[in-house]
Amino acid sequence: PPACSVSALGRRSSDSSDSILSHDSVMSLARSISTLAFVVSAVVHLGLVQSAGGLLDSCNAFGFVGVSAEECHAITTSVQRTGGQAEKDMLALAFAAMRGECCQFIGMGAGSVYALLFLSKGTDEAGGQLAER
Repeated sequence: PPACSVSALGRRSSDSSDSILSHDSVMSLARSISTLAFVVSAVVHLGLVQSAGGLLDSCNAFGFVGVSAEECHAITTSVQRTGGQAEKDMLALAFAAMRGECCQFIGMGAGSVYALLFLSKGTDEAGGQLAER
């Protein structure tokens, strides 16, 4: 029997040039997975993460650790009144980091929507060189 090897794209190279998966089927699968990933990214980053409203009020975004917006406002008021400079700085950093994450998620979600709507699938324009392989 001829010697065979399996490449990263699922093609078997041999003397008879048979293939397990054709290049077109691999590309179709890659396009489907990529599209699904972009859709999930857009929904999560623009929908779920931003729905908390953490960009406009950082206290809204602490619910994922069990701190309601009201509790967050009470903590903030307490730290402003009785906390030292280190506590105030730590609180300011937590709020800045939360808003920064919200902005980052907006960028990732917007990039996903852009890729879905404006980039040609399976081409170099879509960010890869799979079409050439």
